[in-house]
Amino acid sequence: MSEDITARNIKKFDGTNFQGWKFQMNMLFVASGIKDVIDGTRVMPADRESAAGKMWVRDNAKAMFLISSTMEYDRLEPLLVCVTAKDMWDKLCRIHEQRSNKLMLMQKFHEYKMASEDSVVQHMAKIQNMAAQLLDLGSSIQCNRDGKNIGQFIAKI
Repeated sequence: MSEDITARNIKKFDGTNFQGWKFQMNMLFVASGIKDVIDGTRVMPADRESAAGKMWVRDNAKAMFLISSTMEYDRLEPLLVCVTAKDMWDKLCRIHEQRSNKLMLMQKFHEYKMASEDSVVQHMAKIQNMAAQLLDLGSSIQCNRDGKNIGQFIAKI
């Protein structure tokens, strides 16, 4: 029994759970045969009037439609200037993966505990690495009690 694969069952992206939405979209792109347009492995041919050019234009439009139709309207604003599906996808990943990586890293930093098999040097190196990553993402690391910035202190250890 064959079933058409559509975006109908994908919950519209509303700014939350980007990784889950991205996973479903990637599966939709693969099933629709347009993943290569999204990831840039198939680029627009110089001659848009050739058979390959017309196919690329059609598949790019399909990908752009799938992305935009599986998002809430208030999330479309940054994508309105994009001319290809790859541009749209890359922009979404830049916007939402950085934010979610920052949140996950911040949570990991605040919940981090020394592993029993780590030496003190290894433990401090892991903390320094997380602190450096957070500072690179523009986050300030503060102590819970007095609100002092400890990121720069940790980076100097």
